[in-house]
Amino acid sequence: MDDDGAPRPVIWMRDPSPRRGPRPTHTRQEIAQVAMSIADEQGLDAVSIRAVAKELGAGAASLYRYIDSKADLYDLMVDAATAEFSLPNAPSGDQRADLTTIGNRARAVYQRHPWAITLSSNASWGPHVQAYMEFFLAVLKPTGLNARQQLELIAHFNASVATFAAHERQQTDQPGNPEALQARMMHLKQIAENPELPHLSTAVATMLNSTPEDTDPDKLFRRSLDRLIDTIPAQTDG
Repeated sequence: MDDDGAPRPVIWMRDPSPRRGPRPTHTRQEIAQVAMSIADEQGLDAVSIRAVAKELGAGAASLYRYIDSKADLYDLMVDAATAEFSLPNAPSGDQRADLTTIGNRARAVYQRHPWAITLSSNASWGPHVQAYMEFFLAVLKPTGLNARQQLELIAHFNASVATFAAHERQQTDQPGNPEALQARMMHLKQIAENPELPHLSTAVATMLNSTPEDTDPDKLFRRSLDRLIDTIPAQTDG
């Protein structure tokens, strides 16, 4: 709260340059990049104003001239991560192509920054988030969905892509104990042979007989993304 009892404006509504004290030596972008690096390498729990200040070679107190709280730090991180989507200024007019572009770039961002989807739901919308939302809403405008439906669809789309990226990263970072994996395979084979579970056994058998082509991450993502896009109403003519 400010002195008059009003809520403290979010960081995007405040002057980025401290009004008092020495001339600023850091920018919001620099602060965001350091915080992101900490989160990428050590996990989100390692991010703090003190940790960021240390990496910048500054005192924690000096950082409060730029940000008020960890919430400000998170807002900066989310906006900086969203900037990495690097979307065009406007949709191409080809709805599927535009949605595919969003999905592919979102996957790359969530692979690099698995914490981004966690922070996004409570983050205030910085300039890059606003640009991303404007682009996505413009892509969805011809579908006939109302504004609320469009926002819900964007949330679902982002969550679906982020979940896929998180699974990919987990498989890479934690391949699993070979003996444990072998035990799981034995169990899956047992399920595949269970006549009391006709639907599940067929599905598991198909999974076990998958070829490298079936399990290639890029091709699997493209199939998953295509199915996700197919749930979105087609672009209307005119």
